[in-house]
Amino acid sequence: MGLHLYSDELRFEVHLTDSALHLIHLHRQFADAQKAEACGIIIGEIRSKSLRVIDISSPADDDERTIYSFHRKSTKHQSYLNKVHEISNGILQYIGEWHTHPEPQPRPSNCDYQGWSQLISNGKFNELPKLLWIAGNKSYKEDWFSLLLNKKYYALRVYEGDTL
Repeated sequence: MGLHLYSDELRFEVHLTDSALHLIHLHRQFADAQKAEACGIIIGEIRSKSLRVIDISSPADDDERTIYSFHRKSTKHQSYLNKVHEISNGILQYIGEWHTHPEPQPRPSNCDYQGWSQLISNGKFNELPKLLWIAGNKSYKEDWFSLLLNKKYYALRVYEGDTL
């Protein structure tokens, strides 16, 4: 089942598998908890007009995390991606970034945009769409999703069922 997202502007679809949704759910900063922000990379398949999110990397012990911020500094994320990429014979690859916010309807902060600007500065990063996902403390229907392509952000909307 999973979750489907769609960019009207790009005519581009993103499918989030149940397993990826479950992994994000485990890291949500629910309102009654004082959990630190969590962060990682998104792993999946890239197709001509779609992304399929299969897996995420979980926060590592040496990532810097507080209730309101994070800094993904561990090499464990890259090591995990390399392992998954090899096991899948190159099918699964890096397709984006995720992190949590301690609010019901998350929106990117200035710090988020600054972090993504560093990624954008790598020319190869811009060749294919990347998924950006901020998970709030309620459910995926209120999460913030965007595609980043050629240094531009494209809105993604949640759709359910078979119709866009």
